[in-house]
Amino acid sequence: MIKQLELFKDTKPALAEYFFIIPPDTPVIRNFNFLKKKVMDIVLLPDHIRYSKAHISLFACSMRSDLDSFIIYHAEKALAGINTFIVELGHLELWDHGNISQSLVLIVENAQPIKTINNLLIDEFKFKHNSIQPHLSIARSMPIRDSLKLTPILHELNYKGEFLCNRITILKKLIDNNMPQQFKILHEVLLKN
Repeated sequence: MIKQLELFKDTKPALAEYFFIIPPDTPVIRNFNFLKKKVMDIVLLPDHIRYSKAHISLFACSMRSDLDSFIIYHAEKALAGINTFIVELGHLELWDHGNISQSLVLIVENAQPIKTINNLLIDEFKFKHNSIQPHLSIARSMPIRDSLKLTPILHELNYKGEFLCNRITILKKLIDNNMPQQFKILHEVLLKN
C-alpha cells in the first residue's frame, strides 16, 4: 500500500545542461593536444582544464532532462539548410578576465558561419541572443602570474589550420549538486554536403 505522503512526492524531472559545440577533426585535435602539452610544460593547469577536449562552444542551456527529443527536433529543424564549411584557425591570443586571469585561445578566422549557426539555434529555441567570438580554448582562466610565463613563447606555439565543420554536437549532463556529472553526446546534427 502506498503511503499517503508518497502521493505528494516531488516528481518533477531532473534538470539537465545541454551544450552545443562544434567538434574539430582528428588532425586539429592532435595539434590542440600538442599545444596544451606545451602550455602544461610551463604552467600547472587544473584537471578540469588539463583534460578538457577540443571544441568550439556555441551555447549551453538548462532544461528538464526529459526534453531530449524536443532539443534534437528543434536543433535538426534550425540547421536543416546549413551546408558544411571550412573552419579556419588563425592565431593564439591571451584573453583577459579582469585583472585576475587570462585564457589562451586559438581564434577562428572565419567566424561568421559559426555565428550564423549559433543565431539559428538561439532563434529556434527562442533564447536570448548571446555574442560569441568562436575559438578553441587551450587553457582557460589561468592566473595572470601563470599566463605571463607564456607570453615570451606565444610566437613559438602559434598554429594555423583548418577543418571541415560537418556536424554540430549536442552534449548533455544531468545537473546534480551532490554528484559531479560528465557531459555525454546526446545527438549530432549532420550538416548538408
